[in-house]
Amino acid sequence: MPFDPITRRQFSRLAMVNAFAAMACRPRHGTSGAITDRHPFGSGGLVPMANRPLELPPGFRCAVVQGVGDVMSCGNRAPAQPDGMTCQMDEHGNYVLLRNHELFDRAWTSKLPEYASGLPERSAPAGRAYNDDMFGGVSRLVIDPKALADGLESGDARNAVRHSNLVLTGTAFNCSGGAVPSGWVSCEETDHPKHGYAFMTLATDTELVDPVERRITSWGRFKREGVTAHLDAGVVYMTEDHAKGCFYRFIPADPEVLTGPGEVQALKAVGVADSDPAEAHSQGASWAVEWVTIDDPQAEQLPCREQAQSNGATRFNRCEGSTLANGHLWFIASTAGPVGAGQVFRYDPASERLHLEVQVTNRAVLSMPDNVTTTPWGDLLMTEDNYNAGGGATHQYIRGLRLDGTVYDFGRNPANGPEDCGAELTGPCFSPDGRYLFLNIQSPLGLTVVIEGPWPQVS
Repeated sequence: MPFDPITRRQFSRLAMVNAFAAMACRPRHGTSGAITDRHPFGSGGLVPMANRPLELPPGFRCAVVQGVGDVMSCGNRAPAQPDGMTCQMDEHGNYVLLRNHELFDRAWTSKLPEYASGLPERSAPAGRAYNDDMFGGVSRLVIDPKALADGLESGDARNAVRHSNLVLTGTAFNCSGGAVPSGWVSCEETDHPKHGYAFMTLATDTELVDPVERRITSWGRFKREGVTAHLDAGVVYMTEDHAKGCFYRFIPADPEVLTGPGEVQALKAVGVADSDPAEAHSQGASWAVEWVTIDDPQAEQLPCREQAQSNGATRFNRCEGSTLANGHLWFIASTAGPVGAGQVFRYDPASERLHLEVQVTNRAVLSMPDNVTTTPWGDLLMTEDNYNAGGGATHQYIRGLRLDGTVYDFGRNPANGPEDCGAELTGPCFSPDGRYLFLNIQSPLGLTVVIEGPWPQVS
C-alpha cells in the first residue's frame, strides 16, 4: 500500500498507546554508579529458573515466544539477531510485536552460529527486498494474551503466536528505532552506500511491504539508532551509533507532517566539542544547547556527523537508545565515560540544556547500557551490550535506573563464557496494558521472551 506521511496528530496517539511514559518527578543529580539493595520487587536477589533463559526477581517468570529458525506464517524462518522492538495492540485485543533483525549481507550473516548449517532462503516477491544482498529487516508477531498464561507456566509460549510474518527485508543492520502509534520506525545502523535510512512499518502489515515506499528519506542518512518523537514540539530526535557520532533532530517544514520535508540538525553543547573522554566532565554537569544545520542530509559528499562537527556540533561516543519522559529526552552513550562503559544524558528542550545524569564508574553496577524504555512505575529500564568481560562485568543484565541515579538489577542472562558476558539483551518494551515486558536475546540464543510478575504499583 502507498506510504502516507505520518502526521503529528497520529503521533500524538502515542501518549495513549504508551500511557506509562510520564516520569513521576524531575530528575535529580545522583550518585550514578551507586548500586542499591532497595528495589521495587521486594527482598531477595535474582532467581535462577530451570529451563528459562533469564534470572529474574522472586515472583517473576519468563517464557520463549519465538526463536531463530521457527517457521513463521509467511513461510519464512524467524531471522537471527532480534533487536529493537515495540508492542502494540490490535482491534481484537492481541499484542502485536514489530521486531528488528540486526543483519548485514550474506557473508556477514552466514557466520552467525545459528546459520552454521546454511543461511535459509527467504521468500520475497520481486521488488520487496530493499537490497537483495542484505538480510536485515523487521518481522511481526501477533500474540494472544490469554494463551501467554499457559506459556509462562511451562516456559514456552510459542503457541500464543497466532500469526507471524516478515514485514521488511533487504535492509542493513536494523538495530533500534522508535515506536509510533501505528507501528515502528526501523533504523539502519550503517553508513553503507544507499543505506542508513529509517523505514516505517505498521502493526497491520500482514506481508512484506514495498521498502522504497516506506523509506523516510527526509530524516537523512547516517548510522541511526534510536528515534523519539516530541509531540508537543513537533520534532523527531535521533541518535547515532558511532564512536564519534552526533545527536540529531528533525524539524518538519509542516509541524503536522513529521515524515515530510524538513531540516536535519545536530546538537551543540556550548563549549563541549566531545562528551568523551569523560575526565573532562563530571556527573551532574550541564551545558547550554544550540543546533547546527546539516546541509546535505543524504550524505552524498560527507557523513552527516562530519558536516555537523565542522560546524561545532558535539561528538558523542556510541549513542544508543532514547526515551522521552515528562518532556525530557533521555539518551545513552554506551561506550563513553571514564571506564568506557556508558553515560546517560538528559536533554531539556524547554530550557535548551543538556545534563550528564549518569557516568558509569563501576561495570559491576552498570555496564554499556544500550536499549532503554520507560517503565510503568516511572524508572528507566536498560539492557546491556557488554562486548567482553572485565572491570566487574560478567553477564548481560537488565538494569533499572531511578531518577536519583541509583541502579538496581532486574534480570540477567545467566549464560556466559570465560571471556564474554553472553548474548546481548535487546528491545525491551511493555505491552500497552503494562502486564508484560517483552525483550530479545541475540546470538547465539536468538530468542524473543515475555516476562510477567508483580510489577510495582504506579503511585
